[in-house]
Amino acid sequence: MVKAKEHLKPDATAVYVAAGQAPSAIEEAIEAEIPLIVAVAEHIPTIDLARPLPCFQPGVVGIVARSGTLSYETVASTTRAGIGQSLVIGMGGDILPGTDFVDALTLFENHDDTKGIILVGEIGGDSELRAAEWIEKYRQRVERPKPIMALVAGFQAPPITVMGHAGAFSVLFNEKARAKAERLTRQGVVLVNHPSKFGTAMREILEERSHEDAGNKSNPRQYRERKGKAGNVAGNCGHQQRRLHTHARRPAWSAPSVIHVLARHGHFLAPDRSLQLLKAYQVPVVPNQPLTNMTDIVIQVGISRSSKRLSARIGTPIYDIDNRKRKTIPYVQMNMLLDKLWGSNPTHGFPRPTRAPPSFLFTSRFSANTSPHDPTGYLPTIMQLFIHQEAFSLYARFQRVDRPEGPAFQAITAQIGLDALVYREPKASPDITGRPQTELLQLTQQEEAAKDGIVYVKLDGSGTIGTLVNGAGLAMNTVDAVADLGGACANFLDTGGKATSATVKTSFQLVLSDPRVEVVFVNIFGGLTLCDMIAEGIMLAYKDLGIKVPVVVRLRGTNEEIGQKMIADSGLPLHAFDDFEEAALKAIDLARGE
Repeated sequence: MVKAKEHLKPDATAVYVAAGQAPSAIEEAIEAEIPLIVAVAEHIPTIDLARPLPCFQPGVVGIVARSGTLSYETVASTTRAGIGQSLVIGMGGDILPGTDFVDALTLFENHDDTKGIILVGEIGGDSELRAAEWIEKYRQRVERPKPIMALVAGFQAPPITVMGHAGAFSVLFNEKARAKAERLTRQGVVLVNHPSKFGTAMREILEERSHEDAGNKSNPRQYRERKGKAGNVAGNCGHQQRRLHTHARRPAWSAPSVIHVLARHGHFLAPDRSLQLLKAYQVPVVPNQPLTNMTDIVIQVGISRSSKRLSARIGTPIYDIDNRKRKTIPYVQMNMLLDKLWGSNPTHGFPRPTRAPPSFLFTSRFSANTSPHDPTGYLPTIMQLFIHQEAFSLYARFQRVDRPEGPAFQAITAQIGLDALVYREPKASPDITGRPQTELLQLTQQEEAAKDGIVYVKLDGSGTIGTLVNGAGLAMNTVDAVADLGGACANFLDTGGKATSATVKTSFQLVLSDPRVEVVFVNIFGGLTLCDMIAEGIMLAYKDLGIKVPVVVRLRGTNEEIGQKMIADSGLPLHAFDDFEEAALKAIDLARGE
């Protein structure tokens, strides 16, 4: 397999062997670092199908997570602590998950083998907030509720940026990671800032409950009042969805033309391109205006992750003089009935589809005084743009202009997120920016990385620690945890689900392209990814790229002993660790020149 891979350089392999030999064939393809392996599960022995990763162990903790790598870290932590797992549920990081936190919490409540619950969340959507509401009611109705711990990733994530997972982004009306953490904490949930801390913390909580149940109440206390042993609760930490499984038919719009815009892994169009797209739909725009007008109006359109429907919100941005923080006060929660736009006499050129699939149903309520001079009057057109261009997020800010004929509103800035999956093949079309088509389609550094399955986001600020991590959730949490320890990261980088030694080398090139980077912190947890494969990629990159900055490597998970030994025996000046906090502190010290 290795020789065939070297000769053919395949992107994928299909396993066509006798069912009993399929597991070995799959393992061989993994060891050959083939990015995609396709196998039919039928007739493969059930024991082989159910064979867990080494980090799993039957136990008493129910785990639900939006991130794959963070769930592996959490599983490994509970295994090392000797308490294991009763059930592990992966929500996935998409915008519309088929299973959410409330579904999992309800299951854990009624599962006798589950004695403690761990919830792993992140930025994007409101599933953590709905979980907090459920937990509040759960604690009210149950005399002795099961202990719940949590982690929320994405404190350091920049706004309006997709952080690896399709649903991991925050926009104007979304609750940020800190707000989610605080809401969970208010309901008695114990928060940690890194998943490796879950195991010891939950074991101590369960042991204390066991002592109390046995009548040993000599020194009862709430775990959340302890500081420093098992991580910090949200108040002290400083920082701290699979697609819906249905086949929905898309409506056939009769708009005169479609403007195809290439949006690769970054998803969000730049503000100038977003304004041009609004202009193409006859929304008046005036770019480069100051954003200080108190009468500005913000319209945001997205997909409700709870109802699985389109939703729209309108607000007015204000400036908090005391806290120096911009915030939004929503004055309209729109619930537009379908017949308002899709009635017998469609308005604004917004045609009625032959059949509206559930994911496109939405409700809204116009303000009572809707008029051509009211910004809500643009909503039908904006909705048309949203669906026609297959967007997943739209933000537009309108500024009031007083004219003799009456006040009018015009868009002064916008940010539109388009579904990258729709634009795999760029189509010839008018250039909405007026620039040459070649310039419009020119790949940015992030888009180039996406071709290798890598998600790279350069972070603003003075961060000097370059990060290289496998998994979007773990990458977000790495940036957060480093900040908790007093460091600052220069980037977010997720090597992607098909991490190989070659993609590790490419990742190093991306990280080192930033002149601010003074140390590289490699944080790998090998679930499906093999640590020895990553170690090989690190050594290859160090030799081939002539790396001059220090490199700190933390390897845990599948084949971690082999990978750690390879690093130790390489003779290269690599700083190897298996403990996350020790590795992060070393990276911070090196970045400071210590």
